[in-house]
Amino acid sequence: EKVHFVENGKNKIAERPHSDNAGLTSAFEGALTRHGIGFVNRARVDKIFTEKEVNAHKLLKRNSIHGLNIKLPANILMVGKYMIDVNLEGIPVENRQLATQISPKKVNWQQIMVKGFDLRTGTQIFQIILTDHSKGRKLNQKGFVGFCGKLLMDKIRENSD
Repeated sequence: EKVHFVENGKNKIAERPHSDNAGLTSAFEGALTRHGIGFVNRARVDKIFTEKEVNAHKLLKRNSIHGLNIKLPANILMVGKYMIDVNLEGIPVENRQLATQISPKKVNWQQIMVKGFDLRTGTQIFQIILTDHSKGRKLNQKGFVGFCGKLLMDKIRENSD
């Protein structure tokens, strides 16, 4: 989250990470679940990430996961991040929840990036970057992220014909 705010009469920008407390993962997964794609338990994936000392942010910077030897009962590992850029009135408070924080004065853009890695070969098999520059006050994260999941399924269908 990039937040524009005013402090002592000066415009400032803060960038802060958030946990997935807006249901963004489930919104994305919903589009895939409707097409019969199953998922490995998230806690199991997080445990393996902790053991390997990796996280989604680190994996998004890579073009392959060769050498990581991530053992999961799956064919594809998907990682992603959701970014927003909003203007707020006042100063952002560090311990506020994302749900409370997002009552923006203005939404500048929102973006989702998703990468998929083949767990058997370690190679990157897809990357989607979707950006919405429509400005306004309303932020519809779940709808936007769910649309990205649907877009991924459409691409998979196109390429499998």
